[in-house]
Amino acid sequence: MPLRNYYEGTVKKDGVVYHLVDTNKLTGLFEELGWQVEFGKKTALTRAYIAKPGEEIVTRHDSGEETHYKAQGGEVVFDNGGGDKFVPRDEEGKSNGAQLLKDKYELQRGSLESGDAEYIPLSKPSKLLIGINPDPIRIVNPWGAGSTQDLPEGSTLKLDGNKVTGIEKTAFEKTWSRTDEKGNILKSATQRADGKTRKDFLNDTTSRKKG
Repeated sequence: MPLRNYYEGTVKKDGVVYHLVDTNKLTGLFEELGWQVEFGKKTALTRAYIAKPGEEIVTRHDSGEETHYKAQGGEVVFDNGGGDKFVPRDEEGKSNGAQLLKDKYELQRGSLESGDAEYIPLSKPSKLLIGINPDPIRIVNPWGAGSTQDLPEGSTLKLDGNKVTGIEKTAFEKTWSRTDEKGNILKSATQRADGKTRKDFLNDTTSRKKG
């Protein structure tokens, strides 16, 4: 598994061993596995509100805690439900949720000030490596120095520009859709942008190994 070549040690949290991977080096994995890269974008409604000073913003998944952020106050919080709550940040770790809402989302109802705003994403598709990690991983520095993201096995890696972050499997299935390179949603969850299904893809992979 090529991802294992990017492991840089381990850390144990809540009984789970996470393999460390540096976000700045993971772009190489997308180049190495170009034939496996798919496209997708977030399509589910997102609730957004303004964080209070000292508020603990925690992203959780079935295996435990993914990210933890203590708000200064005034940051925009994205809440997709089911424990998928986070403060969007840029590569320097600065909160950029307000700018993201302005550039990549459309307000459907409510308002940030009242805490009941709901937005629909208008973002362009991202490059994805779906279900790529065979082991739990911790992405190091995804939102600036010192930040981390813990992901269980079977998660998806997402490349935007030179930044790689992850999407936990259940969150991906509930809030993302596979698309072609232009952002058109594929008819089937198993269809790839090249028109093949994931079954075709696995058959192609098996043929490569036999060859």
